[in-house]
Amino acid sequence: MEIVESVITEMGLGDCKHTVVGGWFSCGLSGGEKRRVSIALEILTQPSLLFMDEPTSGLDSASVIMSIHQPSSEVFEQFDNLCLLSQGALVYFGVAMEASMFFDSAGFPCPLRRNPSDHYLRVINSDFDNVQNKFKEDIETQEIVPASEAIKVLTNAFQNLHLRSLHTKVDILCVTKVNLLNSLMNDPDAGVLHQLSTLTRRSFIIMTRDIGYYRLRIFVYFMLSIVIGSIYFNVGTKYNSIAARIGCMAFIGKFLTFMSIGGFPSFIEEIKVFNHEKQNGYYGLIVFTLSNTLSSIPYILHISLI
Repeated sequence: MEIVESVITEMGLGDCKHTVVGGWFSCGLSGGEKRRVSIALEILTQPSLLFMDEPTSGLDSASVIMSIHQPSSEVFEQFDNLCLLSQGALVYFGVAMEASMFFDSAGFPCPLRRNPSDHYLRVINSDFDNVQNKFKEDIETQEIVPASEAIKVLTNAFQNLHLRSLHTKVDILCVTKVNLLNSLMNDPDAGVLHQLSTLTRRSFIIMTRDIGYYRLRIFVYFMLSIVIGSIYFNVGTKYNSIAARIGCMAFIGKFLTFMSIGGFPSFIEEIKVFNHEKQNGYYGLIVFTLSNTLSSIPYILHISLI
């Protein structure tokens, strides 16, 4: 729970941690809060590598006129490492704050008062036909070169820069991988019983909050029981009453079967969450099936009594 509370605080979800995410029948979190929740779920597993494709997309509201993907200078300063790719080649991979010195040494210094990320993208983006190259040997000399040539110069410079330290980094990564595997083996996953109890509690809460899962059907069954009771009240004990009772039981059986379809939309949404969490290795199919069955027993008993 300490890890959960820490992630909630880091993702800025403290004010809405008791708020329903939202679905078909209820409003809940905003688009940005939902996106942060999805990121927080991945952080909870403490992965060694977390890949996020445009995590800032969808964080804007409907009133935004224009949004951009390029990070601002303030956001860029928060990056630890930077990887630049262009035309299938690795242009730079290393400390983000050292990228400016790398481009400067290769002959493409970042101009004053320009966002570094914009400068890097402009140099390595082949959509720009020409870029300005200023060689260090002659500060006054400026040459306009094609973007493809600039990419080639940067690629060669990066290869020469990191070729000597490549073996050392590989050895460090191998040691890190071994330590990571050992830590994972010493840190077992949650037990089956713990997974089952947690998923059962979550599934029960979902069924309680979602009006379309069982609550609406219970109300319909209650009203139907009043109607059927009024129609077949005091049907008697004669021979004709046997056919009436058979018709009543057949109608109730068919109606119960038909109304079970009403829970499909909510169940489909739950299946989507299950598929995502199963791919991440949170739990298995058997645990999910058992938890869903156990959480539905109180509602099924309630419906049977009605």
